[in-house]
Amino acid sequence: KFGIHGTNPLLFALLREGIAGPLLLAMAAFANGFPAAIPAWQDAPRLACLGLCIFANHICFILGLKLADPATGSAWQLSQ
Repeated sequence: KFGIHGTNPLLFALLREGIAGPLLLAMAAFANGFPAAIPAWQDAPRLACLGLCIFANHICFILGLKLADPATGSAWQLSQ
């Protein structure tokens, strides 16, 4: 519960996803070359929906940790 007690859980999830997205894109560009790392425009709605679902999943998990104890959270931690 390092980042949960002193901060807003929604802000924590937003910062976590906001940092991870560009970092993963940079790693893909480094591994596969920059033009290959950029997705096609027709895939953008599906990728946006996927990103929204993953963001919602992380928000719900972090809010659950705020309300429950870490042992319960680790028992239900199938998606993290």
